[in-house]
Parts: sequence; structure tokens; C-alpha cells
Amino acid sequence: MFLAVFAADQTSWVDVPPRASTVYTYCLSAVSLADDEVFQTGCDAGSTTLWGPLDVAATDEAFDDRVRITWRDRSSVETGFGVYRRELPDGEEIELVITEPDREIWEDTEAEPGVAYEYCVSTIGQDGLRISSVCDLGSRAYLVSPTALSASDGLFTDHVELTWSYPAETGAEGFRVDKDGALVTVLPADVRSWDDVTGIGSVAEYCVRAFEEIEIEGTPTEVESGPAHPLRCRSGSACPGYWLPNPPPNPH
Repeated sequence: MFLAVFAADQTSWVDVPPRASTVYTYCLSAVSLADDEVFQTGCDAGSTTLWGPLDVAATDEAFDDRVRITWRDRSSVETGFGVYRRELPDGEEIELVITEPDREIWEDTEAEPGVAYEYCVSTIGQDGLRISSVCDLGSRAYLVSPTALSASDGLFTDHVELTWSYPAETGAEGFRVDKDGALVTVLPADVRSWDDVTGIGSVAEYCVRAFEEIEIEGTPTEVESGPAHPLRCRSGSACPGYWLPNPPPNPH
């Protein structure tokens, strides 16, 4: 197959072949300007590589209506990306979608809440060639976790102030606040802050979770979100007056 004609001083050329991972033979010929005579100067084999995706990540209970799968595209010759899902621990893998080229995100809105899945992303080449599956675990939440949890640390002398964010449209019935692993209060759904006036002078770990009663297989069931997102809690303290772990002696 004839591909191209170059100027006499050109020393390189780039071909985008129709099939990745296929070996092609390339031959170069010189053409005489005097009589158009063709002289073949040599041949060599060459091919492209279909690179797999990088940094595949599936969200873990970050949304109550979907699982978001992201990856990094490092190939320039793919026809798309295949996204696959397998229910843990031993479910069969199913194909969810074959995306268009250059895509780096897809959202699974059909995942069941509370079910752990393995999501895999593969690069797809010509004729459906699938290579290099990269996987990550992901799940859809019954309830999304509160975000931006903050606990004051020595800012007040008589209380620790907790604040957090939560989308109103999720339908949560309220929030539970844990202190050092023990439930300390239950708050209504429209509250986004709370003051702890106990344990002044000590550092404690606080967690905030949303809860809601839903119906699972015909049975009313109370579900609870994970702790404030990201999945870790916050430490806070209140300092009464001049409080230090080892206060200086009184000179009087």
C-alpha cells in the first residue's frame, strides 16, 4: 500500500495504522528527479501499542444514586474504553458500556445500594480487541456521608463546635454524633452544627453520620451513612481559660 511522498530533505514521518498491536512492514524508496526511476532503499517492521488505562478509581459510598468510575487515558489509538462490573465476592463480570475514545469518566446508575462491586476498565482497539483491565472496588450508598466535618480545637473555652455539610435533597431523617465511639446526641435533618459542652480540657474524636428508614425487600429498615466524608472523623477540644497539659507553677 502506497502511503506518502516526502521532500528530499525529510528524514521522518508518522503513520497512524488502522490496527494497534499489529506488525506492519514499511519500505522506503528513493525517486530520481531525472527519470523518475524508483530505488528501494530498505524495509523494516513497525507497530503501535494499545496502552491500558491508568489510575482507575470507583467511588465508595460517595453518592446515593450512582457509582462514579474514573481513569486516565494514555492511548491515542483506542476505539473506546470498556467498563465492567462484578458483584463481590464471586459474581460474574458483566459489560456495562463501551465508551467513545478519549473518555475518562463513566457513572453506573444501576448499581444496587449497599452492594460491594469490582469495577474494571479496559482499553478497546479495532475489532473489539480488549487489553489491560485495571480494577477498583466501589459501592453505592443508601445514604451519602456528611462532608466537610470540622471540630474546633481549643478555639472556645466552654465547648467544642462541630459543623458539617449535607445535601438537603437526600432525604436523611437526621444525624447521629459519636464522641470517642459512643453516641452522644441525635439531631434533626436540618441541623448542620452542634456544640459539645462536656469533657472540657480533653481532646475527643467526633463522627457524624446520617440515618434514614427505608424499605428493603418489603421490610422497613434503618440505614446509616458512613462517617463524615472523607471516611475519617475529626478531633476537637475546648480549653478552659489558661489550659495546658502541664501548666506553669503559680509564683504566689
